[in-house]
Amino acid sequence: MLDKILDELKKDLEEAKEANSLTKANIEKIVKESTSKIVSELQFNKDMSIDLVNSVMNTTITTLKEFGEDTKENIKVSSEALFDGVKETINKQYSKQSKEIEEIYTILSQEIKSDMSKTVDNVKEIGELSFEVLKNAIDAAITSAKKTLKDKK
Repeated sequence: MLDKILDELKKDLEEAKEANSLTKANIEKIVKESTSKIVSELQFNKDMSIDLVNSVMNTTITTLKEFGEDTKENIKVSSEALFDGVKETINKQYSKQSKEIEEIYTILSQEIKSDMSKTVDNVKEIGELSFEVLKNAIDAAITSAKKTLKDKK
């Protein structure tokens, strides 16, 4: 998969060169898009990050060199786009996970609050409100929340 995306990177740079649009902005866009694809499609982790950086930069610089476009500015924009692409894609992934966790928390807390409130309201005397009663209410709320989450999927 990595090789396929690197081939696309090279092809996109070649097409930009042929269309006389190999500008810093286009180089940045092409490198960032390729990096984002790699990070999102592969199981990106810290072990592969150095290989990713080396592969993308090697492909980019080699291709730019073939075109005689390996200027300091183009290499600088390429390296910045590489790291920006990694950062943006990882942030999107974590943002999505964070939203899912927040949703689970919201459902779970609503169920627990509701069941706890009902349990406390149904107690006739404070002496009936034991740890066991509260524990049962929490267990019921968690079971209910799990069912709600399962039904949403």
